[in-house]
Amino acid sequence: MKFDMMITSDEIHPFLVHASLLRDTITNNYLALGLGDGIQACSALKLERRQSVPTTFITPRHWKLVSPQHSRLTSLQRARLNLMMFRERLLERWKLTNADAESEAIVAAMALGDKGRLSRQLRDEYSISGASHVLALSGLHLGIIYFLLSFVFIRLRWQTLGQAVVLPLIWLFALMVGFSTSVVRAATMLSVYALVMMLRRPSFSLNTLSLAAVVMLLVNPFNLWDIGFQLSFMAVLGILLFYRPIVRFLSVLFTRSSSDSFAVRLFIQDDLKDIEPTHSFLNTMKKWVIGMIAVSCSAQLLTAPLVAFYFGRFSTYFLLTNLVAVPFVTLILYCTLAFFLLSFLPSIQIVVGNVVAWFAKILNGLVASVSSLPFSSIDGIQLSVSQVVLIYLMLALFCFLTWILLKKLRHRVFYRS
Repeated sequence: MKFDMMITSDEIHPFLVHASLLRDTITNNYLALGLGDGIQACSALKLERRQSVPTTFITPRHWKLVSPQHSRLTSLQRARLNLMMFRERLLERWKLTNADAESEAIVAAMALGDKGRLSRQLRDEYSISGASHVLALSGLHLGIIYFLLSFVFIRLRWQTLGQAVVLPLIWLFALMVGFSTSVVRAATMLSVYALVMMLRRPSFSLNTLSLAAVVMLLVNPFNLWDIGFQLSFMAVLGILLFYRPIVRFLSVLFTRSSSDSFAVRLFIQDDLKDIEPTHSFLNTMKKWVIGMIAVSCSAQLLTAPLVAFYFGRFSTYFLLTNLVAVPFVTLILYCTLAFFLLSFLPSIQIVVGNVVAWFAKILNGLVASVSSLPFSSIDGIQLSVSQVVLIYLMLALFCFLTWILLKKLRHRVFYRS
């Protein structure tokens, strides 16, 4: 089994190690290990190129349980350990519900960043369908939590004070769920977003993303080679670059106007304002669908080459999966927060927990159905680094030529009008 552990020897400063321990299925002594426990082990450390954390492999005969030396940890490390143990106590609350193992694993991964309970089959289904990103805590999850906290604490008159309360809570949550790259990136971007919003500057821009990247690389330059760091920033960069053009194109495409040409409507009409002149449920659904398609396509444009390079796979039904998964993820997160806040009302808490488990079960079934569709993924893709760079260069060249073409077309449209 795999886990992270801190080396707390008296001779050296404590440091992190990614450990793999071979299970002894005869004595089953590995079952006694839990979060915060201490072991004494004899193994070799290995540090690969472009890695900041060493790895080790421990055999069954070369370790034993000992008292943990928490006093050797720094204050931040002890705080992180205590928060993660608090997370374990929160997960224990799910035993009050009738949730099956897969539903419990999905809720633990989405809400609290614990992916250790996910089975390989469940991971494969989410990977094939293109929904792996909903299992990893990222900007979507922290954005929802930030919105809820902002709704409670931030008011127009006390915006600065509200941000001073919300942002520490966001970072405490990031510390509790393990400080993964995607969570740190999302928390950093939210902090920058809050700062520039208080300064009345454009809050969601390339400058915000760039500042978050610079801060993370200054803290740990090895993040540049981290897969999660690359995919996370490429996804947000794709949304920043391509979201508005795709929304504009789709909104004009769905407009029921035959008096003007497509080109005229493409450059005169606003993004989502003129899909329908009246506010109706159908109009709202159109805007939501267009927004979801735009976000999925824009993020996929820049992450697909990296996913194909690292994992050799391209999910063909990613649009369908996101249209199904994102609403359920939002409902699960909202209801999970309500579940934890209702600890003082056990009967109502159990009802809410069963509702969350029901949502998670439906989501698992839908994802499994998408992953079982014919040609749901293209596997066995083999790309070299030079080929990935060439793909991005071709994409940049295509965008540049399209921008020039549309600029000339816009000039002609307005000149004739």
